[in-house]
Amino acid sequence: MKKFILTCLKAYVIVALAIYAIFAISLGINNWKMRSTLSSFQAISHPAGSKLIHTTNAIGLLVGNGNHCDFFVGELRTSTASRAAIEKHYQSARVWNPITNRYTTGEVQVSFVQQGQAIHDFDKYILGKFETKMPPSTAGRQNYIVFFFDGGDDNAGCDIRCM
Repeated sequence: MKKFILTCLKAYVIVALAIYAIFAISLGINNWKMRSTLSSFQAISHPAGSKLIHTTNAIGLLVGNGNHCDFFVGELRTSTASRAAIEKHYQSARVWNPITNRYTTGEVQVSFVQQGQAIHDFDKYILGKFETKMPPSTAGRQNYIVFFFDGGDDNAGCDIRCM
């Protein structure tokens, strides 16, 4: 009877370790993708006179539902440049995707903040990431959030942040 209990216990430990390994590998892959995405995003050039205020990133089921992973990286910045000049500057910016080993087809986006309010519905999520860091509006300066959002990556694996 003792031998049977020890055999069962060993089997349970092996199964538990296998399940843990599956989850740990999925977390590791997504963490690696986030680090690579963040590094690529931070290498983007910014308009002259632009000043970094805060950087943030997130992995998980950020929008929608289902078994997929979203990746968000963004910076709150302030600049003396015009809104049109800021938008034009980021128009061709791209972020490297380490999973596909090429630049993303999605673009780097800009969301302007007016009196602490988001302009678009999706921007409300983004603005929430920066609310406590928002500087007061000053004449001649634009507060904006430049960000990259990679949504709907079906390679969630067993990452519990993406379920």
